[in-house]
Amino acid sequence: MILRQYGARPHWGKLHFNRAEDMPSLYPRFHDFQAIRRKMDPSGLFLNDHLRSLFE
Repeated sequence: MILRQYGARPHWGKLHFNRAEDMPSLYPRFHDFQAIRRKMDPSGLFLNDHLRSLFE
């Protein structure tokens, strides 16, 4: 949380405390990423519980 004031963003492979609603402000093209992710992995095979909470 402290690093957010410096523009730090979480690593996708690490657990963090950001929520799904935080992601678009941290990643300006988050919605583009979401569209590509859904196209490439429509069943969510490559999501774990943490990523599912962020991306679905």
